[in-house]
Amino acid sequence: MKTHLLRNGYSLVETLLTLSIMTSIAALAAPSMVEFLATMRLRSAADAMVNSLLLTRSEAVHRSARVVMCKSIAGNGCTFAGDWAAGWIVFQDHNNSGTQDPGEPTIYRQEPLAGGIRMTGNITVDQYVSYTPFGQAKLLNGGFQAGTFSICSMAGMTAVGYQVVVASTGRARVSKVTSMPCHLPSG
Repeated sequence: MKTHLLRNGYSLVETLLTLSIMTSIAALAAPSMVEFLATMRLRSAADAMVNSLLLTRSEAVHRSARVVMCKSIAGNGCTFAGDWAAGWIVFQDHNNSGTQDPGEPTIYRQEPLAGGIRMTGNITVDQYVSYTPFGQAKLLNGGFQAGTFSICSMAGMTAVGYQVVVASTGRARVSKVTSMPCHLPSG
């Protein structure tokens, strides 16, 4: 009479083979996961900018007054140094100066973005974005304010970048761009 022995578990060889295959697959997936996470951080930054622009525009219409979004490092007034990744504020601009003066309420404050992200604006949106009560983006001198924010990874973690484009009508949209260099802002 034959007795069948039941085997429970795996042998050492089977376990080591499975472990080595899993390690190889994880090593192949790791670089793409790092790039994926970097791309998602950039997209999140672009979405934060668009949402702030939408808020600024809607508050200008709702309040029937000029509302401005400007760079703000500490969250208590506008700054002209650095880039937008340091943070920004949205406020009602009673005297149409483009800077937050005492008595002008802060509507929203954006904290600094995750490290390694650069967000710069071209010359028309480098310092501020201003919306009129009609929802149009206009410079303080009355000219149309259309511009582009460029968002990229300073560490070069990804070849993908994003641009937030503000039309003179006030509408903001996000565009994905490839092979976008991450330059320091000029001036």
